Amino acid sequence: MHNTRRTEEDRQKALGAMLPGQDLVVAGKIAQSGVSEAAQYFQEELRERFSDSFLEKAVQVVSIPPKADEIWKKAGAEAILEAGEGGIFACLWELSGLFQKGFTVELQQIPVRQDTIELCEVMGLNPYRLESRECIVFTAQNGYDAVRFLQARGIQAAWIGKVEKEIRCRIMNDGIEGFLERPREDELSKAKVHKKCGAVQIS
Repeated sequence: MHNTRRTEEDRQKALGAMLPGQDLVVAGKIAQSGVSEAAQYFQEELRERFSDSFLEKAVQVVSIPPKADEIWKKAGAEAILEAGEGGIFACLWELSGLFQKGFTVELQQIPVRQDTIELCEVMGLNPYRLESRECIVFTAQNGYDAVRFLQARGIQAAWIGKVEKEIRCRIMNDGIEGFLERPREDELSKAKVHKKCGAVQIS
């Protein structure tokens, strides 16, 4: 199983509860930190496709307040985890395992920058499994209120789905049902292989 490298203390600090019927919210946009690092290993390929000004902006990471900040409680956050290694999918998997609850997530609702998508396509990386240290996932009784509260304070946030009683992790993609797989090695590993070998396998 993928190791998210969280300590037991980190687990104990998860706030509130994850209960069926709650909303799932993502604050921040996924894969920014991962793209910023991976781009270092694909400089030649990226410069063939994009201008220097585009790349300079695309690798900038927009940060959000840390998990301990009071703003999350004020927004109505209950169970809360910072994403990181393994990306948003690893974070959702861990949140489910921590509270022994499932969820249904709408893939297209997960916030991701367009320039992140474009760079990931060239690099052959999956942004949903790419390091996302600038991103927080939390549950809330009313996710839409939480989103409005955060956006009014300049923090990007989006409703992405619902908590369910059954321990299954459903991912809906344009009406097609799938299930979240056990976390894999972070996509950054592909970028590092590319640097060492001059090629990367895309799966």
